[in-house]
Amino acid sequence: MERAKNYRTKILELIKNEDRDPENPGAGNSAGKFGHELQENDFEKVLRLLDALSSLGLEEYPGVCTKLARTTGYSKSRVSDMLSGKAPLNPRFVKAVCAAFGTSEAYILQGTGEMNAWTACKKSGQAEGRAILEAVSVLQSMTEADRCRAVAMLKELRKAFDREAAH
Repeated sequence: MERAKNYRTKILELIKNEDRDPENPGAGNSAGKFGHELQENDFEKVLRLLDALSSLGLEEYPGVCTKLARTTGYSKSRVSDMLSGKAPLNPRFVKAVCAAFGTSEAYILQGTGEMNAWTACKKSGQAEGRAILEAVSVLQSMTEADRCRAVAMLKELRKAFDREAAH
């Protein structure tokens, strides 16, 4: 039995098929089950997302869709459709992935800036950047339930700080 192709291979094949018929632009487009016409730009976004996740150690392995689905709140099949080029990347999905894994939204959507938001903090050398890295490290070491409680407490602290600053 042949091993299933990974998402990167699937996307590269779709891009290759896109380039095959210059006389009939759009013939190679991937019209997924959702009826969206995907362009090469959409495929490049998926490749950048895969690169960013790979740089953080989240490789394309069995279960990656499940992990991304749990983290973002999307269904496993919807995540798989977006990563395989059957459906366009949803901006809310990209935002959720970026928030959860510290990847850069601008890098994934426009191809600008640093791939990994934490890399940008490290390069800046600022105390704030180091504090953010430390906080992320602590949050990553927590269980999911503890992480949710910690984030809720941080939100409450932020609200209190904003109220105090307004006075």
